[in-house]
Amino acid sequence: MSGTTMLVIALVGLLVVMFGGLALAVGLGLLTRRRQRLDGGEDRGAQPDSGGTAFK
Repeated sequence: MSGTTMLVIALVGLLVVMFGGLALAVGLGLLTRRRQRLDGGEDRGAQPDSGGTAFK
């Protein structure tokens, strides 16, 4: 294989990894937003316990 062919293959592989990571990040972000909306959109880490103390 020539150097140019190897460079093209490497660049295509890099683009695949970049777009795959972007798709994964967007998908997880949408999933997280959807779960928060289904839970009522509240931050469970900021809720006080039965004694009134905030816990995370």
